[in-house]
Formats: sequence, C-alpha cells, structure tokens
Amino acid sequence: MQPSIYLQNEDYGLFGLEADTGIDDVIKASGLIDAYCQRPEGLMYDSNTLTMRVTGQPIKELVRVPFTGQVVFTRSPVVNILTIASWNGLSYVNITNRSGEALDEDSGFYVVPFNALRCTKCQFTYVAGYDSYLNLPFPVKQATANVIKAFADNCDMGGNIKSQKAGDAEIERFKDTIFDSDTRSLLGRWVRVA
Repeated sequence: MQPSIYLQNEDYGLFGLEADTGIDDVIKASGLIDAYCQRPEGLMYDSNTLTMRVTGQPIKELVRVPFTGQVVFTRSPVVNILTIASWNGLSYVNITNRSGEALDEDSGFYVVPFNALRCTKCQFTYVAGYDSYLNLPFPVKQATANVIKAFADNCDMGGNIKSQKAGDAEIERFKDTIFDSDTRSLLGRWVRVA
C-alpha cells in the first residue's frame, strides 16, 4: 500500500511550485484530494496486481441493476471489472469473470450480462483510476499544486481573515481556503457519485 502522490518534483515549476517543495506537502495535498473526492482508495491503481495503490485492494461496490441493465459506478474511470456477483437470496453468487470487459470508462456506464438482469443488485469488484503518473490527468496535478499553494498562503490564516471576534469565536474569511472554487471545479469529474 502506498500513499497517493499526484505531483512529482520534475513538474513543480510547471505548476508554479518552488523546487524545494517537500514530498510531505505533496502527500498531504494528495490525501486531501482523495478525501474531497470521497475516494479513500485514491485515484491510482497497480496494473500488475489490479488493486488500488492506497488500499492494496480492488474496489467492491453493491450496485442496483435497473431493468435496462445499464449500471453506473460511483467511481470513474472504471478500467477493469474483475468480478460480478449476484444476490440469490442467501449469498452472492459469482456470475462470471469479467476481466478485460469493454465499457465506457469516461461515463462509468456498464451494461450487465443478460444472466444478471434477474437481479436487483450486483456486487462488482473493479479498479478505477490511473496506472501511472504520466496518465494522471492535468487537472488532478493542477489541483494538487493549488492545495499545496493554499497551505503556504493560509498556514497562519493571517492574510485571509476579513473579520474575527473573540466572544463566541467567529472568523470570516475573504475567500475559500484549501479548496477554492477553481480547485473544486478541476476535481469535479473525480468526485465520487453517491
């Protein structure tokens, strides 16, 4: 298991960071991005083991199967569906191994096999994300740099305070701090769909 690292030092200058930015800052920012996106398993997977790098396991998700058979996963891009199991009333029964199944990675849509249409729910085991730093999209890297910059700009919160009170402890800021609207917009595609 490895922590998420969404920016490498050779790209610091490209994203407006100082060359001496610490790896701890990158790990902290990447972890906050995972939390914001509600993806504790992270956005990177190991293509050799077909597991998510942060957890060391594939994703397991119980998904409702509509009459049309078209399901939508809560995480994208779905890269590989490893197994599909249907509920038979007592336990999950493996329908088929779906390794290498073609699906629409960008939308997260998948049409279940015909023999799963009798089910109302299926448990999918899959991996979703990116296998290497080179394949990690630019917006994720930029959002990581934005979060690191926000740490530096707001470490003492001194320059971002519009008003503050001592009684009943109220603080009002001029702008969003760690995840401003631009950073949230960059990450929109990867936020887990409930």
